[in-house]
Amino acid sequence: MWYQAFTFNFLYSREPNPNHFVDVFLDFLHLFNEFGLFFILIIYFAMMIYKFNGLSFELKSVNIFLTIITILNFLTILISKRPYAHYAATEIPMLAVITACMLSLLFSEKRKMSLQFILSTFLLVCCSLNGLIDTKRQVTNLINLGNNSSISNVVSYVETHTKSTDKIYVHKIDANIYNYSNRNSNSRFFVLPSVNLDHFPKLENEFITSMKKNSPKLIITDKGFTTEKFNEKYQTKLQIILKQKYQLVKTNEQYKIYSLKLNR
Repeated sequence: MWYQAFTFNFLYSREPNPNHFVDVFLDFLHLFNEFGLFFILIIYFAMMIYKFNGLSFELKSVNIFLTIITILNFLTILISKRPYAHYAATEIPMLAVITACMLSLLFSEKRKMSLQFILSTFLLVCCSLNGLIDTKRQVTNLINLGNNSSISNVVSYVETHTKSTDKIYVHKIDANIYNYSNRNSNSRFFVLPSVNLDHFPKLENEFITSMKKNSPKLIITDKGFTTEKFNEKYQTKLQIILKQKYQLVKTNEQYKIYSLKLNR
């Protein structure tokens, strides 16, 4: 647990990465703005600066602590130098508390500053609506992704040629195939981490061993995987496993499906 939560993440952040720190910062800034979170933070910090002197010692301490951990957490996201949207989910607990603090302050001051209360509440609602609308759009896009002809084709084959208890493996392509087909991975490596496993011998050995000893019934790859030349040894090892233990059973515009040979 310690290795996965801390050691691996630290080593992961040191992996060669073409993304620049500033570019990742701007990507997440765009993401927060897209969901209305950026304006919520602006309103919060503006209110804290404006009302700070009038707050009790306890409230000052809470808000200072909240600000520090929000910023520190955001810095840990940036250190990865990977603009993955799900990394921002770690900010949700802080944002929830920040929103609660703002609402508490607004409702406690509404009689004294009705205009400020109405304006701030209106801005918060607008920001929240913008986030909800964008969330609906992204969920709709995700649902539509399942209607992609290549993915639908793969899912249909998986559902037809496997039982619900059979295991499959989806290699470095859309992992939603697991969800759409209602099939589980043969190991915990349902999605490989975005690193060169050659630099992590224990993980590489576990991954390759799982493919040999707990072989999935089907393996789905991109169309050119078996013919591509890789510098990563773990990729080459998987190519060898496919050639030795699997046979190609289906190809479409984007993907190939390999089935475990019956004599294995």
